[in-house]
Amino acid sequence: MARMTGPLLSMTARGMIAGRYVFGDDKTRQVMRYNWPGPKTITAVQAPYQQLHGWLTHVISYIKQQRPHLNDGMDDDYQMLRTIAGRRDRWNDFVRRAVIGPDHATLTSIKANWDSLTDAQRDAWDSAAATLAPSLTAYTGKAPPGWPEPVFSVGSCWYLYCWTAYLTALIPTPPTPDP
Repeated sequence: MARMTGPLLSMTARGMIAGRYVFGDDKTRQVMRYNWPGPKTITAVQAPYQQLHGWLTHVISYIKQQRPHLNDGMDDDYQMLRTIAGRRDRWNDFVRRAVIGPDHATLTSIKANWDSLTDAQRDAWDSAAATLAPSLTAYTGKAPPGWPEPVFSVGSCWYLYCWTAYLTALIPTPPTPDP
């Protein structure tokens, strides 16, 4: 085993390397090379969750950038979410925990609810989004090889946002199939 001396020992002892460096022996002297393994491939089990997470991330970005006012007091939803989350919690992590639920159950249920809507109801959500959230855009995410790209319409993003507002206590009633 190579001797650990000097800065390598202190870096290892403090945990600064975190598995990104590879140690080797280059003709009796120790060398340290940077190793970045690259992205990990997504499995078929993970793919649907990755697509749902992208959908939720798109809605969270909309909340922060466009500052919608869906709550009863017509206050800034972003500021209200920061207040509800409190000082010790990041507001977007608070939103993710509320919307994703245990084992992705809540987010998967919201997606299943959207899929069960009729075409007329989806069109109604699209037109409501165009009226109430004109800056909200559709989401087209990346997909792993062999999976179709997830495409979420403006109406589905607005539907998810309304569920987000309900699950984080911004609005008192859950969204109905008809907006």
